[in-house]
Amino acid sequence: MGFDIVVELDAVARYYLKSERGKKEQVWLKSTQEQEDFDRGIDALPEDKVRREVEQLSMERGNEIYRRLYKSPYSWAFEVLPASSLHLPQINEKVKPYLKKASWELAQFADLVKAYSSEAALAEFRDDGRAVRHQNLLVLNENRMYRIIDGSHRAVTLCLRGTTGFGCYIGS
Repeated sequence: MGFDIVVELDAVARYYLKSERGKKEQVWLKSTQEQEDFDRGIDALPEDKVRREVEQLSMERGNEIYRRLYKSPYSWAFEVLPASSLHLPQINEKVKPYLKKASWELAQFADLVKAYSSEAALAEFRDDGRAVRHQNLLVLNENRMYRIIDGSHRAVTLCLRGTTGFGCYIGS
């Protein structure tokens, strides 16, 4: 953890749309050209449209991303953080015992996923071999504890594949 780059809120919102709307529209199944066109389409949206789309997507997914981006006083920066410093949020009740056992830490949780890969509760974290197109995470800095607010499943998959550091958009 060291040098961080200040990032505009709009860039964070657009990244969220590219990763989450792209997942919803299964962009990873398309050609590289179509994937790039999809990203350029989001880059071309006016800021007010980006805000509305983030709000709609956040409501559909039942997450707090819209509130964290637009209703909270966070400033945003980009920094590469080690997996060992990242903490996972509550994902769902069946995973909660494993998260507690891992002290909510990403790297420890990925180790548990490896060790208990046959457990039904962890099925959603099994590596399906698909490319992870958007590898950066959205993270909140809560008193030097970095909590992932978007990208938890991607982060676990990448940890299982040996990734030890993550590009993070950090709200402070």
